[in-house]
Amino acid sequence: MWRICQSARKATVAVGARQLNKSGFFEPPTTESIENPVIVRPKVFIDFSADGAPAGSVVIELFSDIVPKTAENFRSLCTGENGPQLCYKNAQITALCFGAYMAGGRVPLNKFKGGASIYGAEFEDENFIIRHDYEGIVGMLNCGLPNTNTSDFYITSAPAPYMDGLNVAFGRVTEGLDVVTTIIRRCGVPRIRLLPMNSIKGYRKEVLIENCGEVAAGSER
Repeated sequence: MWRICQSARKATVAVGARQLNKSGFFEPPTTESIENPVIVRPKVFIDFSADGAPAGSVVIELFSDIVPKTAENFRSLCTGENGPQLCYKNAQITALCFGAYMAGGRVPLNKFKGGASIYGAEFEDENFIIRHDYEGIVGMLNCGLPNTNTSDFYITSAPAPYMDGLNVAFGRVTEGLDVVTTIIRRCGVPRIRLLPMNSIKGYRKEVLIENCGEVAAGSER
């Protein structure tokens, strides 16, 4: 069986960012196959605070060539170019789960239930091409049902294969992954306590997005 699987992998042919084997079955890309030296992908930054104190920054590369609609939603919410109601600035990170992820970013800020995107209340799952096979993957947090993406997002701090096929991944942390893991360790709660989220707080310290925006092409932050 192992040899058969290895042979099938070697028989794959690339189709854009996707890979299909000769039987026509989809094989999710590996970390290496999402590299694209031809396209300059947009990058955004997020500055975090914990209980009002600076907690570090991350830079996120967006897979605009693989999930363009989802990447554009996140980029626009970081820049706030569609107005202050559609901007991550001052949004809260509401779940900090040990060995798993941080999640939050609900806008408008005064909307208790649900969220919003630049396309309206919700938008569809674009694709599930990017796997959660390593830490630092950024994706859309949904309400547990298909096609319910808004503004809520997550950043993984460990491989999360249980998210494959359920949550749309659209980016990865290229700088500041240690910031993510440190915030989770110092401000978060054990994973078991995150269920159900409506009965407990998913954090020990209040973590907010203090500032965010797009990183100019060719510049360093």
